Amino acid sequence: MGSGVPYFQLKSNKQKIPKVNELKALGAALASSGAVALYHVEKVTPEYKDVNKQLANLDKLTITRENVKETREKLSISSKKPDLVCLGCPHASLEEIGEVARFLTDKRLDNELWVCTSISIKAASDRMGYTKTIEKAGGHVVCDTCMVVAPIEDLGFKVIGVDSAKAANYVPSMCGLDVVFDDWKNLISIKS
Repeated sequence: MGSGVPYFQLKSNKQKIPKVNELKALGAALASSGAVALYHVEKVTPEYKDVNKQLANLDKLTITRENVKETREKLSISSKKPDLVCLGCPHASLEEIGEVARFLTDKRLDNELWVCTSISIKAASDRMGYTKTIEKAGGHVVCDTCMVVAPIEDLGFKVIGVDSAKAANYVPSMCGLDVVFDDWKNLISIKS
């Protein structure tokens, strides 16, 4: 895309409307893999109607499930189990932290877990009990930093698991570590 402004059309009216956290992840991935600062999603983002009038003049590209699978595989430069799973690039929302906490309730992690967020969202996570649940499972809620700029390469980790295309794009070059890009539930290992 370079520095273009992509316009996404959903495949059909039956396709689910993306949630705010999914739109956040899309924007982060677009910005980290090029210079895309803005995008539109038909019937979702506010200005889509203005762009919709110009669709005939735009280049068209179809993205398939196979394209998504190939990109995930390309961004994963290791097939090993991650020894550290980092979520929150961009920073995790309270909703995302709550989902992780509910998943980890009464479980114990078999790999390290960092959930990165802002200090204000961590405070809300603390109040909601999410931080305590994640810590009880052996994880950490880390605020006001990102795994990409944290010194994770100096902490003995070799393979980082991420659920973010942005992080998968940056970790190998900025941290010099192998990365596995997948859904977070597939990256987290639970002790049996």
